[in-house]
Amino acid sequence: METYYFTIDFAGVKDYDGIYPAIKKGLELPDYWGENLDALWDGLREMVCDDNRIEIRGVKTLSKSLQDYLEEIFMVIKEAEKRYPEYYHITFVD
Repeated sequence: METYYFTIDFAGVKDYDGIYPAIKKGLELPDYWGENLDALWDGLREMVCDDNRIEIRGVKTLSKSLQDYLEEIFMVIKEAEKRYPEYYHITFVD
């Protein structure tokens, strides 16, 4: 099993439209990836077979409303870590 390192950096995200592009870039998802919770789950499921180290940064730089919105996204990411602990290791850094 290979280990892959990803960083999702929300620093510099100014509005809702910047959230999913930051995730897409950080997880190195393909251009055709949909920008919604279902697509995020599908993208994470496709990554199950390797050791994925995901670091999430810059959350505290966001407005309160954007931080609140991210909670749903983080629930999806945390669910992947819960269901597939051997494949996902999530770290929040701020």
